[in-house]
Amino acid sequence: MKKIRVLFIANVLFLILFCFELVNTYSVFESNASGEVTSKLATWKVLINGTDIVKSNTFTLDEINFDTSNRVVSGKAAPGIAGSFDIVIVADDTEVAFRYDITFDFSALDNKEFSVVSIEDVNGGNLIRTDKFVYSGVYSLDDIKNGYIGDIKVSLLWNNNEDNNNKDYELGSKFNNKLNIPVSVHVIQYQGDGLEEYVEN
Repeated sequence: MKKIRVLFIANVLFLILFCFELVNTYSVFESNASGEVTSKLATWKVLINGTDIVKSNTFTLDEINFDTSNRVVSGKAAPGIAGSFDIVIVADDTEVAFRYDITFDFSALDNKEFSVVSIEDVNGGNLIRTDKFVYSGVYSLDDIKNGYIGDIKVSLLWNNNEDNNNKDYELGSKFNNKLNIPVSVHVIQYQGDGLEEYVEN
């Protein structure tokens, strides 16, 4: 009887030890498995004129820098005057190459006498017109690593049309000469595909 009791206790201890080892082995396996599967995601932050476009990709440009002229009072603009605005792209906290597409909605201009003279990256970036009002470019990993900052300058001309004097007067008499130009920016990870240049028909 004593022998059976000792065997029973030994079996219970062996069973407890076996269960403990089984649970320990399973937890080691699980932590190793999840460690192999988990990988860090690349950070993704692109600022356009100080706005994080990953969170919000549409904004309105309304600050136009008009050229000074001896024909116009300082702080005012008038037909025949050129102006420009900049879209500054900063991507110093991004770990992936990306393509950006900037769409300008010039149809929203109240005064139709503004014409676009040029749209270019004045810092030498490769900006390509990919649709009627869409301009695209690529930030490579080298651009990001080297701290490249894109500066897209849009140059406009306020055409002098005598048939448009009422609207010209209305805009020219405002102090800060604000034009509302909706702009949307779409950013996607760059996969190495080329940018196709838009050809107007």
